[in-house]
Amino acid sequence: MTQPPLSSESVTPSPVEINFIKVPVVLVEPKIQIVVEADIPLDPPAFEIKRVGKDVFLTQCKLVPVEFVEACGGSGDRHVTKAKLFVGGFIRKNIEYAAKDCKGVIQDRIADVPFSG
Repeated sequence: MTQPPLSSESVTPSPVEINFIKVPVVLVEPKIQIVVEADIPLDPPAFEIKRVGKDVFLTQCKLVPVEFVEACGGSGDRHVTKAKLFVGGFIRKNIEYAAKDCKGVIQDRIADVPFSG
């Protein structure tokens, strides 16, 4: 493949169409603490827990404004100053364990533990 030789001619730039894109912006990163407790039966019973993997899945998320401030200028607009965040979902736990009677075979149990807060 050969490239064309460079030219010393002046070049007039052509107009470029400006495109807009939407970019998500993080406004705040709140820390949420929800206490979750669950009884997960293991069959056969566990002799030793080898590993527990956890993944969080959000199925509901709603931000509800609770406090407002009137905007300047008397336009009737209000700005939210405080809001409550409601979340719901489940934690998928993957439990790998050894049973007493399984002779070295690793058992696996996956359980979904629901939460809301």
